[in-house]
Amino acid sequence: MAGNSHWNGRTLQLRSSLLLLSGGILLGLVAGCDVDPVAPEYTNPFDPYNPVTGGDPFQLEATLTMDGVQLEWQRVPGEVIQGYRLYRAEMDSLNLSVIAELDPDESDYLDSDPPRASILWYQISAVFTGGESSVQPVEALRIYTTPIVLINDDSTYTNDEYVSLAIEAPRAKWMWLSNTSDFSEGQWQAFDGDVDVWELPGDDGFKSVYLQISYDDSSLSLPTYDDIVLDRVAEIFSFTVDLPESPLGLSDWVGATVATGDTNGVAWMLLLSSGGEPLYPASYLEQTAPGYFEGGMEIRWGEDATGIQVEGHFIDLAGNAPAPELWEETFDLALGMVEVPAGTFTMGIDSLDPFEGPAHQVYLDQYWVDRYLVTNYQYAQFLSDGNSQYFANLPHQLIEDAGGGEYRAVAGFEHFPVVMVLWDEAQAYADWAGKRLLTEAEWEKAARGVNAMLYPWGDMDPTPSIANYLYSGDPWEVLLVPPLTPCGYYNGRDYQGFQTTDSRGPYGNYDLAGNVREWCWNKTVA
Repeated sequence: MAGNSHWNGRTLQLRSSLLLLSGGILLGLVAGCDVDPVAPEYTNPFDPYNPVTGGDPFQLEATLTMDGVQLEWQRVPGEVIQGYRLYRAEMDSLNLSVIAELDPDESDYLDSDPPRASILWYQISAVFTGGESSVQPVEALRIYTTPIVLINDDSTYTNDEYVSLAIEAPRAKWMWLSNTSDFSEGQWQAFDGDVDVWELPGDDGFKSVYLQISYDDSSLSLPTYDDIVLDRVAEIFSFTVDLPESPLGLSDWVGATVATGDTNGVAWMLLLSSGGEPLYPASYLEQTAPGYFEGGMEIRWGEDATGIQVEGHFIDLAGNAPAPELWEETFDLALGMVEVPAGTFTMGIDSLDPFEGPAHQVYLDQYWVDRYLVTNYQYAQFLSDGNSQYFANLPHQLIEDAGGGEYRAVAGFEHFPVVMVLWDEAQAYADWAGKRLLTEAEWEKAARGVNAMLYPWGDMDPTPSIANYLYSGDPWEVLLVPPLTPCGYYNGRDYQGFQTTDSRGPYGNYDLAGNVREWCWNKTVA
């Protein structure tokens, strides 16, 4: 396709490694620029390209001790730093809370009262007069501040009077096991972490194993327990689905509720193609009330598809599973490409900047453009298909090496835009996908249309609800460096209380302003 004079082939948007780290939105409406950007000097320790720090000068480490979680970090030199701010989040929560404000000469802190959670995340930032830095959160370690007792799967069958227990309780010395919450009927025994066997009454019904732990000779943990159901029947009473208006795109949510007669079990949902094949891994639902399981699935990758079905499943703890329920409505996905019709448009603008003008008329034949930016999920597929040589040039944390020549997007970030991509890598991806990069003129027409708009949504100045830029205040601002948002995030919907404005371009493309920059075919950056 590179030899076609009119460029009738398919095109795509591939966002480059040059990220919007300034205080505003840069929409690259430049004409006639074919010079590669000059390499920057790496004087900022928070710059992800800094060869010494990699954007994280702190090197925060967390260690579980008898007294709590010990945090240690490298001090950041410089007189402008006023101190450090420590944040903590529990499990998979995105809500970071401040746990300490520290002086600039400090380099360690003891979190002496960590919450009861299985995973804790910590983040540290440097505080300046005008704000603070931000770095990727650090997963400390698995922490069990309350003992966990698990009944092994092979002991949940009907009429089994003995259950095999797997108990996790770091720092424990003694344990107390009982069939009831009355611990006087149980027994103390030394805790050595081994799997134990416990006898339950043999009649059918709901059973519990209660556990209490002593961490020393005088203190006891809160009691905890696990359940087993000796059950013979499982049934799905109803299956309901909450569907947005079809077709759906990236970041759209499909909600589901499974109502059963069981209070203990596992429910999940599947999205099936018109041929009955799962489009995504199963999404498990949370029990919000006895017998009611609710949740949903976010559209994170895929291609255009029609006739998608939603299926609900349930299985009880005894292994009984009723037939799945199929929701009667279907929906479509629009994740592929949009058409830009042939015609003339105004390229460039008349301004004091010679690189932006003069405004002039340009004719382009019809072409097609990806609706969304290239995602981490898509780029990981490219790397896994014999293109691992490009992974070494991808210095960020959202794609990981899975071994054996396979790569994958970090869970939860599949539908975020891939970044830190050089022009040659962008071109290689385009060839692999059977597409090509946009020319500068094609990119500008897709972004501005035929009415010479200043921005994809019109002439209104950017606001935090309409595009992602530094300090725009979106929910992802403090969790990622650079502060990206998911592809298609600004679509007019409300996400966890953050209301977005639909900022699609004139032909239906997302993220044509803000979030990240893009490589063009002639090596300009849009």
